[in-house]
Amino acid sequence: MTFKTLVFAPGVQARALRTSLLVGSILAGINHGEYILAGTLDSGAIVKILLTYTVPYCVALYASVSAIKAMSAASTATNKSDK
Repeated sequence: MTFKTLVFAPGVQARALRTSLLVGSILAGINHGEYILAGTLDSGAIVKILLTYTVPYCVALYASVSAIKAMSAASTATNKSDK
C-alpha cells in the first residue's frame, strides 16, 4: 500500500485530527494563553496558533501510516513463515 492510500484509510485522519485538537490546544494554551485570554492576538500569533495545531496533525498522521505499514509488513512476514 502506498503512503497516499494509507493516509486515506479509515480512521487515520480522524485519529490525527483528535490528536491535533488535544495536543494543539494544550500547546496553544501554554504558548499563547495569556494573549488568548486578554483578547490581544495579532495576525502573527494566529498564524503561530494554526501551526501549533498543524504540527501534531502531521506527526500523528505520519505515525499512523508508519504503524499500519509496520503491522502489514509484520503480518506478511508471519504469513510467509507459516507456509
